[in-house]
Amino acid sequence: MPKRRANMRFLAAGILFLIAVALFAWRPALHSTLGYILLLSSFPIASLAVRVLASGTSWARGSNGESQVLTALRNLPDNYTAVSNWKLPDTKNGDVDLLILGPHGVLVIEVKNFGAQYECDNDVWVNIKPNGYRVRIKSPSLQIKRNTKAVKSHLRQFGWSGPVQGVLVMRPRSNIRILASSVDIIDWSSIEAYINRLPTSNNIPLTSWFKPDRG
Repeated sequence: MPKRRANMRFLAAGILFLIAVALFAWRPALHSTLGYILLLSSFPIASLAVRVLASGTSWARGSNGESQVLTALRNLPDNYTAVSNWKLPDTKNGDVDLLILGPHGVLVIEVKNFGAQYECDNDVWVNIKPNGYRVRIKSPSLQIKRNTKAVKSHLRQFGWSGPVQGVLVMRPRSNIRILASSVDIIDWSSIEAYINRLPTSNNIPLTSWFKPDRG
């Protein structure tokens, strides 16, 4: 997928930048004027490397979460289809992590592999630092709502008006305090049972309506 290839390049670039900074730091030439210039110029490179490396690591956690969800769905019958990392055509929105097409219609899944402590109050999400400091983050619940609405709009182009639902899927034992939620939030170990409980529809959307993005 385009997003995955880009993040792999970012990850590789971050590693190379960190290696370059380490080499500069141990050069004997550091005792010369040129060495000091190289050392000073390495600071912004190191800062960029840390950001790039963090981006790559975050992507890796997310990618692992999606694969865990797919593994949890491996026992669904053949009349279910999974579409991963689908990008809505003609928009700059991010990818939809997973779409499950089946007798229930369409289930839009947003996967979050959170490892730190978070709190959810409807559509307000905060990351709680070890020192108690609270940082508001991009709302996963608003994200799944937007994606679900976008998928519904996309399907109208084909005259399909069946059920489209969304769910936020977390890794098991995530440290998330939910005060109130405007969307369904489950862990990926229970995703198959969740799908089996969904009401059935009279028809199943076609996978051809979700052609992978080639951009």
